[in-house]
Amino acid sequence: MSRFLIATLTALSLSALMPAMADTQAAPFDLPLDGSCEAIERHHDILRTTGGALDFDAFHHLDASTIRFEGLQGLLAVCDAGNDRLVAVEATFRKRFGGATFDSLVDMLRDAGYRQIHVNRPHVGDKSARFAAGDTTIRLNEPHMSRETTLSYIAQDYADALNQHRIERERQQREAESGTL
Repeated sequence: MSRFLIATLTALSLSALMPAMADTQAAPFDLPLDGSCEAIERHHDILRTTGGALDFDAFHHLDASTIRFEGLQGLLAVCDAGNDRLVAVEATFRKRFGGATFDSLVDMLRDAGYRQIHVNRPHVGDKSARFAAGDTTIRLNEPHMSRETTLSYIAQDYADALNQHRIERERQQREAESGTL
């Protein structure tokens, strides 16, 4: 394969992950966080929509086959339906041998200018990385025994709401369990 073709493919891959330079919010796969959910519905094929963990969120499972990105299997857009705002994007990739998918995505995120917070690359075990772009946290997870790698872009306020929901659910479970003893 020629060097020009490799450089072109790398540039195209980076442009899919690159944050918008005018503002600090991430826009993975041309899905800008804080963008309109209505725009997503107009410009992407939605396979199905389901309710999320919170009362206000909706999960839109998008047709990933329309996006040219090596190994991309699934794309999920999470909308704050009440505010017509995209709050998270999660991409699922086919895991390649030897952590090649994980390593490639970490390198692309670094090259795209995201701020690296943490990278965990054990010889054997679960791999994870965390990056930041403005008020967005980017998480990359590759469980050891899984066939998938997950890349998530999450707006900080939505991450906080999910965390509060988890804490409240755990508190309710503890109360219910202590009441049965």
